[in-house]
Formats: sequence, C-alpha cells, structure tokens
Amino acid sequence: MDSRLHTLYPCLAALALYGCTENARPRGGQADGIARTSVAMAVMTSDRAGEPHVCRVASEEQRAGTARDVPFVRNDTLFFCDYSRRDSTTGFRDYCRVFVDKNRLSANYERMRAAASLDSERNRRDFGELAAALREKYPGAIRRFDRRGCPEAWQRLASVEGEYYIDERMAYPIRITDSLFVEQMQDGPWPSLIESFGNPAHGHYTFRTRTLHGETRRFDLFVIDTQRSVGVLVEHSGAEKQYTLLAAGEVSPHFDLLVWESAEMPSGNEIPYDDIDFEALTSHRTTTAVEVQTE
Repeated sequence: MDSRLHTLYPCLAALALYGCTENARPRGGQADGIARTSVAMAVMTSDRAGEPHVCRVASEEQRAGTARDVPFVRNDTLFFCDYSRRDSTTGFRDYCRVFVDKNRLSANYERMRAAASLDSERNRRDFGELAAALREKYPGAIRRFDRRGCPEAWQRLASVEGEYYIDERMAYPIRITDSLFVEQMQDGPWPSLIESFGNPAHGHYTFRTRTLHGETRRFDLFVIDTQRSVGVLVEHSGAEKQYTLLAAGEVSPHFDLLVWESAEMPSGNEIPYDDIDFEALTSHRTTTAVEVQTE
C-alpha cells in the first residue's frame, strides 16, 4: 500500500461517548467546578404519554411548586436539560443532563481533545484497512492538491439558543488533506479520494471525492466567520443539499463545550437545537466561477 496513505491521517480518533449504566460513572464524569447537589426531580411534558417533548426540572425544594423551564443556571453552570426518573417496575433510572463547560482545562475538554487527536490503535487499524481497500480499488497515482489555505482539521458545531458550541454528542471530526477527505464515523475513519479541488473565492472551497464504494460526492466549504474560523460544509446530492456547521481545528478554543451525561444514548431531541438558515449564511458566498485543480 502507498506509504503516503499512512501519513495522510495523523491523529484522528473518536471515542464512544455514550452507553452509561445506572452503576457506571456517568459519561463525562463531573465537570470541573460543577457541584453535584441532590439529584433534581424531572417534570416532563409530552405530546403522548411516555414521550418527553419539553424537558423541565424541579429541585428538591421546588417539588411542591412549579418547575422551571430550561435553560437554567445552577452553580454558575448553564443547563439545557436535567432530568432523572426511575421506573417503578424495573427500578431502572433514566437520566439526562446537558450542560455547558467553559473550562478549557477540564476533563471534559481533555476527553474531546483525545477523541479528535489521539492516534488510537483501533483507528490506526481501521484506517489502514480502509486505506488499503481504497488503494486497491483506485490503483493509479494519488493526486495531490494545493488546499489554498483551507484548514485540514474540522470539528462539528451545534447552535443552541443562538450560541455555537462544540457538541459532545456529535464528536465526529473530518479532515481535508491534499489527497483525501476523511470522515470519522461510529465505525471508524472513512477516507475518500479527492478528485478535484478549487478555490473560486476567498473563503470558498469546492471539491469532489470518490468513495470506496465508487460514489462521486460534491462539496462546497464556506468560511463564514474568519475570526473564529467557522465554516459551513455543503454536500450536494442532486437538488438536495446537506449542511454541516464546522469549526476549524481538532478542538476549537473559541467555543464552549456541550457535555452530555445520560443513562442511554440520547436522540438529540432533549435540547433546543436552533434551526439555522444555511441558505442565508452561504448564499452571498455562492459563485458559479469555479477554479478547479484536476492534477
């Protein structure tokens, strides 16, 4: 296998961030500076019985009164969700806490850095196998492109209540090297060959990839905030577009971290993610003049 394929994926790894049980230490543990007082009692509203729609919380002292809607601040920490309930039949305790960690030196941030940058044994193995399969499928010379200043490492962002956060629930970084587009999936890092790369305007990059399964994918990457290096990745699939909000770097220092602690894997409906008008964010950057490198 081409030895360059081994070096095009440095330090990209992901950790399983879910799967806590009642007797296990909650995912993420105790964030620095967050006092764990008595567990709050959850007050849930729902469209149908047993299906939470709005997460609300009451403290020990509030159980006889009216609960507060989230978000709320406790011990200087912003919470977007905090509930706990025990099944009277099985005894299983379901809980979910989502809070903001601002401490860049906390254990939560360290875990995210490890997920984004550690060259784990499993990811080395998985990437090596996939890279070998990719090299076998496309035995020709690997083309290299000038990225024209496009950052290599990107981390997904989430927008909640008008603020951008690094989201522990979406800890799947991507890389854009001079030859490969690498996406971290739940089952490891998946590389695709970059077939063309362009820089039609400042802060606008276009590229086309070929996957291991022979599919052609087309992307635009718009840098929408140069001070904080925020970008929007647009994947084109026919007339459909799929948007992903990103921050440059393995773990951007510009954004606080959304920490999830839950008994089971969360669905994402537990907190009020913003509906972003990506068309408005990227429309003024769209251009039809595409400067494309093919060699």
